[in-house]
Amino acid sequence: MLNPASLPDDQQILLQRADSQQLKTLAYSALSRLAPDDKTQVAAASGVLQPPDPGTTNVIWVTIVAVFGAVMVGAAAALFVGHFILVTPATGAVYTPTETLVTLFTTASAFLAGLLVRSPVTKG
Repeated sequence: MLNPASLPDDQQILLQRADSQQLKTLAYSALSRLAPDDKTQVAAASGVLQPPDPGTTNVIWVTIVAVFGAVMVGAAAALFVGHFILVTPATGAVYTPTETLVTLFTTASAFLAGLLVRSPVTKG
């Protein structure tokens, strides 16, 4: 575990006497030599990385679901309209191949369905 008191006395004295700029330089130098997992551990122990509050988490999830829902509805609408109205590049309209729309629809549907299923990792 990370414990600043485990440093030798002479290093603790140097850290106490260092000003803010020296401490930032020392921290940057020390962190740049660490592996990514060790950097994450140091950041978590220092309190820098804190989980978002529930309100922020809810906004993120609502945004993600709304965007994928809009993509799914838009692709379904384009497929429906495209079935009844012949749109080709020759007519001067913006043309999106049916395969692309089907891919968008099925991908968005699969993502949203994936949010509803139980995780295979959880027990119970």
